[in-house]
Amino acid sequence: MIPAVNARLESMAERLNVKKEKQKFSIEEILGAFFMAVITIVISVNVFSRYVINMSLGFTEELSVYLFLCCCMFGTCSACAHGAVLGMDALVKLFPPKVRLVFLWLSAVITVIVFSILGWQGIGIIISQYKWGNRTPMMEMPLWIFTLSVPIGSLLYIIREIQVTVKRSGDFLSKKDGDANG
Repeated sequence: MIPAVNARLESMAERLNVKKEKQKFSIEEILGAFFMAVITIVISVNVFSRYVINMSLGFTEELSVYLFLCCCMFGTCSACAHGAVLGMDALVKLFPPKVRLVFLWLSAVITVIVFSILGWQGIGIIISQYKWGNRTPMMEMPLWIFTLSVPIGSLLYIIREIQVTVKRSGDFLSKKDGDANG
């Protein structure tokens, strides 16, 4: 059954001229997927232990929350890399292409400033957590380990924002109508 399905899919892809390309994943996508997989496994183990063994694993909720922070930071970076971030496209499209380009760079500068502040504050929190020996309540792990995702994610986001802005600027300059979405 499976070889027949694969053959049919390949013939459909050939008819549509779809090229098979090996998907390359960014570090943000890999880390985000890893943390999401760990969250899924941890929660599944807790549900199993709670309903089958009648024993709840208390640390799983805590671990899930901290891993969710990591997942959010790296997921945001991944979204930026794909140009899937929130914007005011409806308003910006009312302006001519050169003004849109100014808005694109203004938005990028503001975003870099915000994520620089976020990263800097994250570093301050990490230093404080390390200095005071803060630990997670249930697992007794150093809290700064999970907080590392904030400055690392912020740095990766800034890099992706610059890459996307430079690419979109090139798109603005190469297109006649100045529409450089995605």
